Amino acid sequence: MHVPYRSVHRRTQISPWMSVRTAKKLKLRNKFWRKYKATPSTHNYNNYKEVRNKVTTMIREDREKHQKSLISNFKNNPKRFYGYLRNMQTVKSTVCHLRVGDGSLTDSDKEAADTLCTYFHKVFTSVMMLRL
Repeated sequence: MHVPYRSVHRRTQISPWMSVRTAKKLKLRNKFWRKYKATPSTHNYNNYKEVRNKVTTMIREDREKHQKSLISNFKNNPKRFYGYLRNMQTVKSTVCHLRVGDGSLTDSDKEAADTLCTYFHKVFTSVMMLRL
């Protein structure tokens, strides 16, 4: 009853390539959006749109600047460069569990690779025999 109520706010993590100036502009953009949603009007929407376009441009510039700095420092820090490239990949190189002929699932990557090898060997040898 006498304990003051305190809400805990999580800090939003900004991207490592984003500048502080861009992050502040992002907050301003979000403020304008909340204002527009609270009282929808053409004036409020135009204000939001103007700030949104500036923020989008700033984000693109920051990302491009970060990528150029990674490329220029590639010789000095290849690990950071390749880490960035791996992070940008959409397809991850992992092998999922496969169902073996007896109905069980593979446990390791080697077992999955052997299963795929056996399957492709069986399929491609039968196709090659049919063509001869």
